[in-house]
Amino acid sequence: SSSYSSSSSSSTSTTSKISRQSENLEREISKDSVSREGQDEDDPAPSRSSGGTRQATSYLKVPSTDEQGESDGRSSTSEHESTSPRRSGRKLKDLVTNFDSKPTEPAPEEPNQQGEDRARRAFKNPREAKQRKKDAMKARIAERLKRREEERGAGKVVGIEDQEAIQKALADVFRASSFSGWVLCGYVDDVTIQLQASGHGSVDELKAQLKPDQVQYMLIRLPEKKDGLLCNLDIFISWTGPQASKIKSAKKTAHLGEMQQLLSPNHAQLTASGFAHFDEEHLRIFAGPSGGSHHID
Repeated sequence: SSSYSSSSSSSTSTTSKISRQSENLEREISKDSVSREGQDEDDPAPSRSSGGTRQATSYLKVPSTDEQGESDGRSSTSEHESTSPRRSGRKLKDLVTNFDSKPTEPAPEEPNQQGEDRARRAFKNPREAKQRKKDAMKARIAERLKRREEERGAGKVVGIEDQEAIQKALADVFRASSFSGWVLCGYVDDVTIQLQASGHGSVDELKAQLKPDQVQYMLIRLPEKKDGLLCNLDIFISWTGPQASKIKSAKKTAHLGEMQQLLSPNHAQLTASGFAHFDEEHLRIFAGPSGGSHHID
């Protein structure tokens, strides 16, 4: 009995020691956890150990039994609602209502978006894009030519006085039934042209109207036979008198093109500066394809 009592007392003391140690360990653990929570609140960044490795602590919240039951109940309820015939009938009714309703009109595209779509369609069809590029280039060239013609018309350097009189003289002398005649124009001032004379005679009649100190322009018609048929030979002549000012004559060469257009149509263009060879024979020679410089001196 004495041995039994001693053994029971020793076991009781051992148990009390173990319980005290466990209580002390729990207190230390609780203190350590509290100190760690305070340190985390002050410094949320993960701490580093002395060896330089990062120590990360993760806190996982384990749901309790009651929370698991509540979540399971909600999932079962939602599954029941989704699979219930009343819920499915309501969804089908909503779908039918939305299908029967009129579709909303799409919003108009913005200009930039329309341009991008147009460019995208053009690149999808390279032939069409190439043709459009050619058409745009032709339009630009036509516009440029038109602008150039307008500039030429606006930049004329010769003024014409009584142009209707010149046109009437040309129509009268150079009609289809006429085989001879001439029309002579000269300067009123340095930049203005007028009709000086016209006639149905020969070259000698025209030669008498030429001035040795002036620049004049004329259109003369000579009869010509080709293959036994009588035809006409119309010649444009730019006359510079031997006594005319060289400086003024040089400036007036810029008017030559406009005078050729005014006294037209013509078969040949000649220049003359002397009376010696100004006759019908030399006019025919110099107006031909072998006329050389086409100048009568």
